[in-house]
Amino acid sequence: SRQLRRVMPGADERLQGVYLTGMEDIFVLAIRDDSNQYDRNNGDDTVLHEYTHHFMMQYFPDAYPGWLVEGLAEYYKTIDLQMKKVQIGDFSRGRAHSLLNDKWLPVSDLLSKRPSQFERDDILTFYAQSWLLTHYVWSDRERRRKLETYLDMVRDHGDPMASWTKVYGQDGPALEKALRAYMNKPLLAMNLTREPPRPQIAFTRLPAGADDLILEIQRLKGGVSKADAPALLAEFQQAAAKRPGEFYSRLALARAEIDLGDRAKGEAILKTLLEERPADLEAGCCWDRVADP
Repeated sequence: SRQLRRVMPGADERLQGVYLTGMEDIFVLAIRDDSNQYDRNNGDDTVLHEYTHHFMMQYFPDAYPGWLVEGLAEYYKTIDLQMKKVQIGDFSRGRAHSLLNDKWLPVSDLLSKRPSQFERDDILTFYAQSWLLTHYVWSDRERRRKLETYLDMVRDHGDPMASWTKVYGQDGPALEKALRAYMNKPLLAMNLTREPPRPQIAFTRLPAGADDLILEIQRLKGGVSKADAPALLAEFQQAAAKRPGEFYSRLALARAEIDLGDRAKGEAILKTLLEERPADLEAGCCWDRVADP
């Protein structure tokens, strides 16, 4: 959590991961957790949740309701990747606990709102109900077939609850009753066999400066307020001063000076770096942004 807040200083202490996109970069922050001895896949949950967001937006970009965006990420985060088998559709123990112990949100709110529109204490319940509703739809061929019609109606500005009733024949109380009944039955998980190829894996050690600056660079790409700029710039200057000859640290400093401090100084550093490594992708992208802000 402390490291995550190096990128997002105001992040809720319960935040386990986030998927962020920008003009320069797409990246995921995810906290691994291997402390749960009863759930051997628990450590990958947040990583797979955020990866699902990336996969979905990369290959199936569209406007989706919040429950489906988060519900699919929750559905696929529980995937169990084994050498010869993949299990899909297992239940999330944390979400199951929330469903059994927390007060449920109105179904009309679940269908129409996004996580940011709920009170802090209701967000986890939203994720849990989103997972359950997605599992309910995704695991049944007929319900899944109707989903496309439902999404088209919502995208055409149809009321989410009224559209659900029209497509699925369930009003709010009926849908909640169906979901409660569904979660009290054994959930259907699917097993697929596979023969994965043997990957060629190469490891590249990052420069020493990355320990000090890799997360701060991501924070910089996300935008920094005027009030926070002086302190963050000082962090970059101090870290870069520890390794004055390192390309990585100098490039990080150039970025920081251009965005937060002395733009001319940052551009001068960047020009020197491009003269040293004309083909460096990061430096080139940074220069393109400077040349055409």
